[in-house]
Amino acid sequence: MERLLKQSTATTLLLGPFVDETDGQTAETALTISQADVLLWKEGGTTLAQKTESTSCTHRSNGLYTCPIDTTDTNTLGILTVSVDESGALPIRMDYFVVAAAVYDSLKGNTGTGLRADAVAISSDTTAADNLELAFDDTAGPVPHLGIIDQGTAQSATATTLVLRAAATFADDTAIGAVLAVFGSTQGYWQTRVVTDYVLSTDTATVDAWTVTPSGTITYKLFAAPPASASSVPAVNVTQWGGAAIATPSVAGVPEVDLTHVAGATTNVAALATNVDAILTDTAVIGATGAGLTSLATQASVNTIDDFLDTEVAAIKIVTDALWTMLEAPGASPGEYRLSADALRRTYGHWTGAMRASRSSGWSSSGR
Repeated sequence: MERLLKQSTATTLLLGPFVDETDGQTAETALTISQADVLLWKEGGTTLAQKTESTSCTHRSNGLYTCPIDTTDTNTLGILTVSVDESGALPIRMDYFVVAAAVYDSLKGNTGTGLRADAVAISSDTTAADNLELAFDDTAGPVPHLGIIDQGTAQSATATTLVLRAAATFADDTAIGAVLAVFGSTQGYWQTRVVTDYVLSTDTATVDAWTVTPSGTITYKLFAAPPASASSVPAVNVTQWGGAAIATPSVAGVPEVDLTHVAGATTNVAALATNVDAILTDTAVIGATGAGLTSLATQASVNTIDDFLDTEVAAIKIVTDALWTMLEAPGASPGEYRLSADALRRTYGHWTGAMRASRSSGWSSSGR
């Protein structure tokens, strides 16, 4: 099994056992193994070269020698082969595997770093790996897979606004209805509000007042939210109004409204009630569903009256037109007229004829 070495880290190798080159079993304990005797082959290399660390190897026991190497000797990831061919002993070859420092520390149980995982693909899909990275590394910008319209570091905040990062590019009002989550480093907690207005030119999102105005380094995430449906209105069961319990209505499903103010004034309430009562009194004659309107004139009767008036007016006009033929100017005062002698004679004739007709019927000027 290859021994693991930590990349670019000085260490000491244990080489051997070195045994006699004649019998192949007697331990060689007095070998002089110098820097030049220790040859290294690194992953991808084409030749072997002596180790960089200059210290000679030291015998420890049973033909085993310790051999120091430095950071240059371990600077290449992968297989590191050590070869020593010392006179009087059989040659040896030992293989090591150089790994990244984080991997080495994790496998060796060292504290503080952990094992690094660099996933370049998920189920052979590199895009999936990129999306996973985007979802969790808090890179500024949108994260569509998590429903995040935009995220980043805010420029500033007030009691009712947040100025998003300068690179955020939403048209005016397009962020209205989105949920804005804000983390102020001074506060150390998140606050969420619904965006009620957005202005592109200033990168400013308006919200209901924050519980505490975010401060310090302010990070944010702007989450998409579905718009309210225009065709499917949600049912609302109101049990309180302004924190006070609502009384059970007299008619189920019909709320009862008890006004105390109109246009900010209590006096208007009484006036409103008085006016409503008066309207009800004035319109009571109409009755339910307009029953009281049946006694009014019909269109047909109005047309009859109209025709009668037309006839009478025409008859009166004939008479008045004839008056001009019966008048003459007296020559005295301008604008004064009197019946002509001819008109008087005709009028007298008509009168006397009428009198004769009346006498024959039993009527007299004395009324008897």
